[in-house]
Amino acid sequence: MSGHTPLLTVGLPVFNGEPYIGSAIECILSQSFHDFEFIISDNASTDGTEQICRHYAQRDRRIRYHRQLANMGGARNSDWILGNVRTEFYATASHDDYFSLNYLEACLAKLQGTRSAISCCPEHVVAIDPRGNTRSRQRNFDTEGKDLPARMHELVNRLGWYAYYGVSRTESSRVLLNAMGRYRCVYGGDVILMSLALLRGDIVAAPGTSFFYREPDLAKVSRQMEGILPGSAVPQQPYSGLARDLLQVVQASDLAPDVKTKVCLTMLTTMANHPDWTVVLSREKKGIADLAAELWSSAPPAEGAKAAGQALPGGSSSTRRVAVQRNVHRSLRILFQNRSTAKSHPGGDTVVMNVLLRELEQLGHRVDVALGPANLAGYDLVQAFNFATPEVTDDYARRAVAAKVPLVIAAIYEDWPLFLNKSLAMTDVFRHYQEGRDAAKFHEHLTRVKQLPGAKRSENSYAARSADCLVAFSRSEKERLLADYPDCRRLEVIRLGADHLKMIDAGPALFQRTYGVEDFVLCVGRLETRKNQLMLLKALEHDPITIVFLTGGFSCQPGYVDLCRRFHRKGKTLFLERLPDEMLASAYSAARVLCMPSWYELPGLVALEALRFGCPVIASRWGTLPDYVPQGVTYCEPDDPEGIRTAILSSYAERAKRRPQELVQDFRWRDAAAGLVTIYEEVLDQRRNRDGVQEPVDRVESAHGQTAPSDRAPYDCSIIIPVWNKVELTEQCLTALAAATVGIAYEVIIVDNGSTDGTHDFLQTLSGDVQVICNRENLGFAKACNQGARAARGRFLVFLNNDTIPLENWLTSLVAEVTSHPEVGIVGSKLLYEDGTVQHAGVVFAREGLMPYHLYRRFHRNHPAVNRRRMFPSVTAACMLVRREIFETNGGFDEGFQNGFEDVDLCLKAGDKGWQIVYQPLSVLYHLESQTPGRTSHEQENAIRLLMRWGQRWWLADEDLYYYEDGFIPIYTEERNKRQLELRRFQHEAEKASWRLVAETERAALSRDLPLLKSLLARWDEWPSFADVLSWGARLCTKTGHALLSRHFYQRLIQHHDDPAARKALARMALEEGNLPEADSLLATLLKQLPQDGEGWVLRGILDMQQAQYAEAEQAFLTALAQRGDRRKSMMGLGMARMGQDKSDQAWNEFRTVLNECPDDAEAIQWLLRAGAARGSWAELSGHLQSFVSRNPAELSVRYALAGVLIRSGQSDAAQQEYRTLCTLAPSYEGLEELAQALSTHEALAETVPQS
Repeated sequence: MSGHTPLLTVGLPVFNGEPYIGSAIECILSQSFHDFEFIISDNASTDGTEQICRHYAQRDRRIRYHRQLANMGGARNSDWILGNVRTEFYATASHDDYFSLNYLEACLAKLQGTRSAISCCPEHVVAIDPRGNTRSRQRNFDTEGKDLPARMHELVNRLGWYAYYGVSRTESSRVLLNAMGRYRCVYGGDVILMSLALLRGDIVAAPGTSFFYREPDLAKVSRQMEGILPGSAVPQQPYSGLARDLLQVVQASDLAPDVKTKVCLTMLTTMANHPDWTVVLSREKKGIADLAAELWSSAPPAEGAKAAGQALPGGSSSTRRVAVQRNVHRSLRILFQNRSTAKSHPGGDTVVMNVLLRELEQLGHRVDVALGPANLAGYDLVQAFNFATPEVTDDYARRAVAAKVPLVIAAIYEDWPLFLNKSLAMTDVFRHYQEGRDAAKFHEHLTRVKQLPGAKRSENSYAARSADCLVAFSRSEKERLLADYPDCRRLEVIRLGADHLKMIDAGPALFQRTYGVEDFVLCVGRLETRKNQLMLLKALEHDPITIVFLTGGFSCQPGYVDLCRRFHRKGKTLFLERLPDEMLASAYSAARVLCMPSWYELPGLVALEALRFGCPVIASRWGTLPDYVPQGVTYCEPDDPEGIRTAILSSYAERAKRRPQELVQDFRWRDAAAGLVTIYEEVLDQRRNRDGVQEPVDRVESAHGQTAPSDRAPYDCSIIIPVWNKVELTEQCLTALAAATVGIAYEVIIVDNGSTDGTHDFLQTLSGDVQVICNRENLGFAKACNQGARAARGRFLVFLNNDTIPLENWLTSLVAEVTSHPEVGIVGSKLLYEDGTVQHAGVVFAREGLMPYHLYRRFHRNHPAVNRRRMFPSVTAACMLVRREIFETNGGFDEGFQNGFEDVDLCLKAGDKGWQIVYQPLSVLYHLESQTPGRTSHEQENAIRLLMRWGQRWWLADEDLYYYEDGFIPIYTEERNKRQLELRRFQHEAEKASWRLVAETERAALSRDLPLLKSLLARWDEWPSFADVLSWGARLCTKTGHALLSRHFYQRLIQHHDDPAARKALARMALEEGNLPEADSLLATLLKQLPQDGEGWVLRGILDMQQAQYAEAEQAFLTALAQRGDRRKSMMGLGMARMGQDKSDQAWNEFRTVLNECPDDAEAIQWLLRAGAARGSWAELSGHLQSFVSRNPAELSVRYALAGVLIRSGQSDAAQQEYRTLCTLAPSYEGLEELAQALSTHEALAETVPQS
C-alpha cells in the first residue's frame, strides 16, 4: 500500500463541525469507489471536531487529518487542501452535507468519459434543514451539449442554486483557482469560480447521484464568520456586485470579441427576466442598461457596439431597461408530469420530456419534473405526458383542475384498436412456435391473428376534456385524437426534432472492434411486445445475418425477453444494453440497416436518430413515422415476416445509393420547444381572458361518504392499508394506530380488495383524514398498495398490513430514521408474534437457493441481536416506510407477484440505486401474520418470479454476515422433507475463525471483489465442514471462474458427508480431463449406493463409450432412461452405443426420435446420416436431410451430404439443385469438385458421404 498512489483525493475543510462531521466522514468512507485519499483540514476548531477526525483517521488509513495552527478563513483552508493534493482527480466535500454513496464512482466515470468536462457534480440537489428533513429536490447544474452562451445562461439563471461540489481534474482546479485573483474571498466567489470553469468547458452531472445540501441558519453563520474573520459576516446585500463581476470575468477572458459580446448579451437578457436578479440589481442600485453601459463604456468592439445598440436604444436607463425586456419572452415556470417509471424505465416519452426540458431551459424558462402528484403552487402551467397511462394522466388532470393551473397534455396517443390485441396474441404464437418449430402452424396462427378484432382505445376522456390544449406530434395522431375526443378544447401539432443526440463522428470501427461484428442489422428499443423484435427474429430465422439488439438494459416484460433470447436462428444474435452516445453513433455508422418492425411508433425517435447518422431505415408502416418521412424509408407491415425479410435483403444492396441525413435535416428540437412556448403563451392568454368562467372543481369521496376538496395540506406520512375481509382485524389495527400515533401528521388510505364480509359497511363509518378505495374484486397486495400510493398526499409512504397492532412511537421512529439519515430510503419495523417473540427483524438471503427469509424468527423480543439498528438487503412490507420518490421511480410494487416477495423485489431495486434499507427496532408492532385466506397460495410462483429476476446474482447470500457478527452458527437440517434452521453459539476460537472465512467470503461476494474472493476460496481447507457451506463454496468457484478450486470443496464433501452430488461433479471433471480410472471409481461407488440415480447412469454410459465398451454403454443408457436421466443425452448415447455394435437399424430409430423431439439438433442429424448410410436408407434419409436443410439453410455440411444422398437415391435433378446452391453459398467449399464429378458420372457415393 505504501507505494500506491490513489486515483483521487477527497478534500474536506471544516471549522467547528462537531454536530455533523462524523456523518459526513462516514458518507465518504462508505462510497462505492474506494481508491482515494481523504484530506481533512481542520481550521483550528474549538469544539469536538478534532477528536472526531482523529478517531476516524486512526480507523482508516485513507484519511490524512491536518489541524491548522490558526483559523485562516474558509477559502484559504480549501486552497491549502488543493495545494496538498497529489492525485490526478480531486473531489470536494463539506462537513455538514452528504452525498449519495455512488457520488465518487459515478462522477469520476462521467468526468473521464466526457472530453469537454471540466468538472462533474451530482445530478440532484436535495435541500435539507439543520435536522436533516428534506425541504426540496432540484436538478443540479449540467451544461453537457450546450454552447458557451447557453452554459452562461444556465449559470446566471440558477441564482441561489450553485451546487459546486463535485469531481474535477486536479490541475484544472489549480488553474481555475489561480485565475480567481481578487474574487477568491468575496461573497459569491463560488459563482465566479463556476463561470471561469464554464469559459473553459462543461460542468456535467453524473446520473443517479444526489448532493444533500444542509441549508444554514443564517444568523448562526453570520456569528461564526464574524468570529473567524472580523468584518466577514454575511453581508446585508448577498451577491452585491456579482452581476458586474460575472460580466467582467467574461470581458477579461481570451474569447474573441464577437463571442464575448454574444455571451454578455445572453447573461444580461437572462438577468433582466429573472426575479431574483431584479432584487440583487436593485440592491446595487443598477439596472440592466447601467451594466451594459459600464461594460461597453470604453471603446466597445464593433460587433459589441452594434449588438448593444440593437438591445439598448437611446434614452434614459429606465427606458432602455424596458426595451431589453420587450425583446424576450416572459420566463415561465413549468411543471412536467409523467408516469412514475419514466426515469427507471425510460421510453420515447422520457426522451421527449428530457429534450424539451433542456431546450425550454435554454430559452430561459424554468422547468421542474414530477413523476407523481406534486404541489402545483407557483407554477404558471403544467404539462403532462402520455395517454398510454390513463389513470396517471387522469389524476394529473384532476389535480391541475382543482388547483386552477393551466394544463397542456402531450398525448403520445397510440392506436390501440389497430395493434394491441394482435401484438399480445403474437407473443403466444411465438411461444408455441418455439416449442414445436412448426412453420405451417405458425402461418396458420398468424393468419388468425390478422383477423382479430381491435382493442378498446385508452380511456382519457376527462384529461382530454379538461386540458387547455392537447399536443399531438403528427398530423395522423391529431386526426385520431379529434376522432376519439371531439370535445377537447384545443388541439395543436408540434413536430419533434431529430437532433437530440450530438453529432459524433465516431465511425463504424469503434463498434465493430468492441463487439466483433461488421455486417449486421440493428434494432434499437427495449424488448417488449410493441417493439415486435420476435417478428424480426422470425423474418431472418434462416439467414446467416447478424442481428444486434440495443435493449436499453431493462424491460417490463421478462417473459417476452426470455422468448427473444431463446429464439434459435441461423445467424448470430447479439443483445446489448444501453450504450454511451459515442458507441451508439458508431453502431449507427456500422449497421447495414436499422430495422424497427414495431406494431406502432409515435413516430419512432430511434428511426429519426438513425437517419441523421446516415443509417438506412426499415420501419413499420403502422404509426406516425410516414408523416415525418413519407419517402426514403422502406416501410413494411409488422405482421409480415416475409415482407420484413425482403425489405432487409433489398436494403443491403441499396445503401450506397441513399443519403438518409437529408431526410431529417430540418427536424430540430429547438423549433419544437419554440412552438411549445407559443402554445403555452396562448393558453395563458386564453386563461386570463376567461375571467368569470367557473372552473370545474374535482372532489373526492372521503371515508364517511361526504365530499371534500381534493387539494389538502400535505401530510408527513400516508399510511396505506390493503384489506380483504377480516373486518375485526382492520378495526383492531385502526384503533391501535389512532392511539399509538402521535407527533406525526398522517392520513390513512384503505384499499378494500372486494371484501365480502362487513368490511365495506365498517369503512363507511370512518371519519377524519381517511380515504377509502373500493375494488370490485381482489386485485392482490401489490396492486392495492400501488392504488393507495397513487392517491397518497404524504411525504413518505407507509405500507401496513391490517393484521398488525402498532405500539407507541412506531411511526415516529420510522420517520426519524429517514429524516436524520438522507441516505436511507426504506425502513422496516420490529414485528412480534402474539406471544412476544420476533416475527421480523430484517430479511437476509440464504446460501442455499438464494431465497430471502426473516432473520431471528421466534427470538425473544429483548434479545440484543434484534434490538440493533441495522442495514439489510430487504425488510418486510407488513410495516415498511418508503420515500415517495423511491417508490415512484421504481414503478411501485411489481404486480406480477401475488402476495409475496413484492417487498423484497422493491428493496433490491432501491439498493441497486444506492439507497440504504434499514431495520429500526425502536418501531415495534404485533403482527398476526398471514391472517388473510389464501395469503400463501402463490408461494411457488412468487419464488420462481423472484429467482428469474434476481437469481443470477450469485453474490446475494449474506446470512452468515449477521450470524457471525452476533456469535451464531446456522445449522440446517431436514425434517419431514422440510428444511429447518437451528442456531448455536461458537464453541471455540478455531470454529469461530472458520466461520469468519465464510462471512468474509460473503462480504467479498457482495462487493464483487473477485481477487479477494479467489484468495478466500483458496483457503478451502480452513472452511467449516458443514455440507451446505462446502456446496456453496463449490458453486462460488464455478460462478467466479475458478472451477479448479471447486474440486477441493467436492472432495471435502465426500470426505465428511459422502455427498452424491459431489461424486457426480468430480466424475464429470474426471471425464472432461480423460482421467477414466478416477471417473470409474467415483461412479461405481455412487451407483452402488444410489442405483436409481439417472444422472449417474448417463455419466456411466459416457465412461463406457470412452472405453469403447459399447454393450455396457447401451445398458447404462437404457437404465438412465428408466431412471429418468436426461432424455436427450440418454437417447443420443443409446444410439451411439448401438452404432458401435453395428446395430444401425436400432440406432436409426434412436436418432430419429431425438430429431422428432428436437428437429434442429445438428448433432442428431449428423448421427442419423451415419446410421442411414450404414443401413442404405437413401430415400428415407434424403427426406430427413431435406427437412433439416429447409429450416437450417446455412448448415453447409448437411447440404453437401444431402446432395450425395440424393445421387445415391437416384434423384439427380434434386442433387444438381443442391450442388448449385452450394456453389452460390460457398464457392470454395471443400469437396465441390468431387461432388461435380459424381453428378456427371453417376458413380457410387462412398467418397461424397462424410464418414465418421
